[in-house]
Amino acid sequence: MQGDAVSRINPATFEPLDHVEVREGNVFDIVLGDDVLWVGSDPGTLTSFDALTGEQISKIELGASPDELAFGAGFVWALDQIGNQVIQIDPEGGRVVDRITLGGNLEDIAAGDGGVWVLDDLAGTITQIDPATGTTGDPVRVGPQPSAIAVGLGSAWVSDAEDGRIYRVDPQLGSQEPITIGAPLATIAVDEATDSLWVAVFDTPD
Repeated sequence: MQGDAVSRINPATFEPLDHVEVREGNVFDIVLGDDVLWVGSDPGTLTSFDALTGEQISKIELGASPDELAFGAGFVWALDQIGNQVIQIDPEGGRVVDRITLGGNLEDIAAGDGGVWVLDDLAGTITQIDPATGTTGDPVRVGPQPSAIAVGLGSAWVSDAEDGRIYRVDPQLGSQEPITIGAPLATIAVDEATDSLWVAVFDTPD
């Protein structure tokens, strides 16, 4: 199977840098953590690279077909939608630590602020995983059609494609607070440097 490449761009000049070559499979997601680039490619391969030099560090076979990656609490997290599981990977030892099974239609994953969150887009809920124990909390209901999740600024943030709201979820209380934007939201990101959120809006017909 022909491999893919991950492109790098100098953020100051916008000039392309040497790309990172993934020698097998097609890339499904990438995530950065502790100056290491983690690249997920099918069928279930996780390859790490030095984020500065692009040199390959390790390659891990996950034994699953994950769709999304996240980094937080010192671990890489891979979401396997078909297997309904979250795979916890030790970046230092290069091994799978745990496989956490969740019900529902798992769509997205985010990690940060000491927790890991998984989005179920059909049920309209998010569920927190304790990275220390692998246990899951009670699902927190958000919007009718959640589209993406991000973590930062002490909360989990969920964008919704139907009601045009952002849902701020308190990880300690398990409660949510809606913020009305007024347009269907496609995805969301947290900018902790400026204490702000970024959201992408679906194009709607006039």
